[in-house]
Amino acid sequence: MNLYFPYTRINLLAVSISLFLAFGPIGSFAQKIDKGLVKKFLGSQEIYIPSNRMNIKTCITSNGDSISLLSLVTKYWPNKKVIYIDENQYNMRDDVSKLFHISIYQYDISYSNPGMGVYISDFWYGVIVQRGKTGRHTSKALYGIILNYPEIENNILAERLEYSVKSLQDVLYHFKDGDQGRGSYKTEYIREILSTCTLYVKQSQLESSISEPQGFAGAYKYDFKIVTDEEWAEVVRSSKANSAFIEFIGNEYGGTIIYKADDGKLLAQRYPWINYHGKMKASIIRKTT
Repeated sequence: MNLYFPYTRINLLAVSISLFLAFGPIGSFAQKIDKGLVKKFLGSQEIYIPSNRMNIKTCITSNGDSISLLSLVTKYWPNKKVIYIDENQYNMRDDVSKLFHISIYQYDISYSNPGMGVYISDFWYGVIVQRGKTGRHTSKALYGIILNYPEIENNILAERLEYSVKSLQDVLYHFKDGDQGRGSYKTEYIREILSTCTLYVKQSQLESSISEPQGFAGAYKYDFKIVTDEEWAEVVRSSKANSAFIEFIGNEYGGTIIYKADDGKLLAQRYPWINYHGKMKASIIRKTT
């Protein structure tokens, strides 16, 4: 699949996007929630989990709890029959076009401009609900939550996997028109919640212009603290009350996501495909919050 995005400093970037789940491609983010498709999902009796190492991987949270995608989907979709199935068997079913599946996937993205000799390859992970076969079927993707899976699979703040699954369920069950625009999501209560919380930000993930309090205050109007990576992690581990945390997910290219620390509620996320160069800048903080 090739997408072409205008770019202000480079005439045009040819963007080649492919998704890989374990050893094969799977799905993509929906750019806008399809209300009709969501209603069909909510009315369905089953949800499938295709086989791959990430979907069955057991991780340990900061509290010592064992979790996996399979266990979390069973927990947060109690009204649906959760079926773990071999991916090939799932894709070969005669009725697969009517079925819904959820997976952790790896999203590989490359930007190239041959005329200027520019080529950058990057990747990130997420959790997605999709209808039909696994693979690149963007029109059949319901929604996805970006995820720092490399840390999670190594039991580093693995509770973030639970936050993503819980938030995915919450978005699909309670979405309203306007919740998701092109490349972004914000809960309707984000300003009310952030105005009563302290937002914790890793200094290591900020551009130099906003890496100090005075600069960051120009991009964010509520209470915040710029902290070290370990101080940030402690906010997540302790489920710190009256707090939220923002995280950059990706490498050179990626996205941002904000959760409440005490209950793991998704407040906002901005999708990848945006050039961050590994850091969050003032405009991204404004748009995300």
